Amino acid sequence: AAVSPLLPSPPPGIFAEANPSRFSKTQYAQRQEAEPTAKSKQPGTPAPAAAQEQDSGMAHGRVIHRALELLAVHGIDAMERIAEQIADEFTDDCGPGHDWLSEAAAVFRSPELSELFDDRRYTRVYNEMPLLYRDRCGRQVTGVIDRLCIDRQTAWIVDYKTHRVGAGDIDSLAKNFEEQLRLYRDGVSLLFPGLRLRTSVLFTSPRIIYDYRF
Repeated sequence: AAVSPLLPSPPPGIFAEANPSRFSKTQYAQRQEAEPTAKSKQPGTPAPAAAQEQDSGMAHGRVIHRALELLAVHGIDAMERIAEQIADEFTDDCGPGHDWLSEAAAVFRSPELSELFDDRRYTRVYNEMPLLYRDRCGRQVTGVIDRLCIDRQTAWIVDYKTHRVGAGDIDSLAKNFEEQLRLYRDGVSLLFPGLRLRTSVLFTSPRIIYDYRF
């Protein structure tokens, strides 16, 4: 989920709340559907094949994010209903949607990722949590944290990235998102002062968690 620093600044304050996932279209799905996609060849736009590949990558990301959101709330036993929900919400995106849903299910089931998706480990868990605050320069920062897990000592911030990436390229790719995750971290520190902060990216394709050292 992307971060957008905006000007001018709003009145002082901070806002964050859980976006309860249910079997209906959420703010997250609506926000993602509003993203522009290349529909025709214009000056400065990708060639048709590149535009098609870009659109497919964006659709893949939307479906994986939404599926993980629903799986985190409803569990793997609800997969059939989740598949129906995804097909309903992303009608134009779901040609290969069953493959993408299988990918999301594999992430959710992965023993190596059980720490992330086992809600019993935490006192509070948020999925697709909107975040709005002002940074030290007075700029408004907005974003959506894919998953935030809270226990008595730690707030764990996790952003999902659906890029097709090999394990050997994780470190270099993760650097591209460092500023985004730093902004998330700063916002969460305002919400949960005194908690240790863990800040991570989950690369869904290789099913690897990358932890930042801020």
